[in-house]
Amino acid sequence: MAAPLLLLLPPVQTYVTAQVTSWLKEKYNVEITIGSVAIKPISSLYLGDVYVADLKGDTLAYISSLDVGVSSVYSKPSEFHLGLSEISIEGPVFFL
Repeated sequence: MAAPLLLLLPPVQTYVTAQVTSWLKEKYNVEITIGSVAIKPISSLYLGDVYVADLKGDTLAYISSLDVGVSSVYSKPSEFHLGLSEISIEGPVFFL
């Protein structure tokens, strides 16, 4: 029950973001960096300065800000599901 409250702390948000980007790098072999994060438990997730590199290390995408509405969260030790209600993207740049 205290875990959602811990997400209000900026150091915890930074730690969770680092863990997620590390997992994405391992699973999909993609480099992602996130400049800032703000998590409001069970309501929204804000990511600022999102950078995604391709397999050669070149910029694949950059997003100035990404704001995601969260409608539901379900978690087990081996599973994690996040329901999204809306996504707002500002300043996207894609290099394909």
